[in-house]
Amino acid sequence: MSNLKALQPSGQPAELEGSIRELVLQQGGAGRQTNDNCEKSAGELASLLNRVSGDATREIDHLVEALIHLRQRLDEGATRIHHDMGEFASLSQSVMQLTNIVSDGMSNLTKIEKTPSIAEDTSAPDFSTSGSSEKSHATD
Repeated sequence: MSNLKALQPSGQPAELEGSIRELVLQQGGAGRQTNDNCEKSAGELASLLNRVSGDATREIDHLVEALIHLRQRLDEGATRIHHDMGEFASLSQSVMQLTNIVSDGMSNLTKIEKTPSIAEDTSAPDFSTSGSSEKSHATD
């Protein structure tokens, strides 16, 4: 196995296939191998396949963990956004109520400004002179 190159997880199927071919060719033709050599080659091939598949499995597990982490972040973000939307709706409703209160107050203020005051009203009876004359008649 000293003739084999150390395999790095590269994700390249062509490299894997080339490594397997190299291993088989280095061991010689199938007709010249003895049973021990065949078993040794088969064992080395199985070992190589186990290492390659183990690397692929670890990489897939790592990707799955990363996807799970992203899913958790998305769920947390969705929860936060849902909460923020509820707060925004409540704030919006409060602003609308405050706007209605201010609008009603302003319309009442304009009604008061349009209403003439008592001092300006000339059609109102003047009670100041009649009241004083009644007092003077009562003392007589």
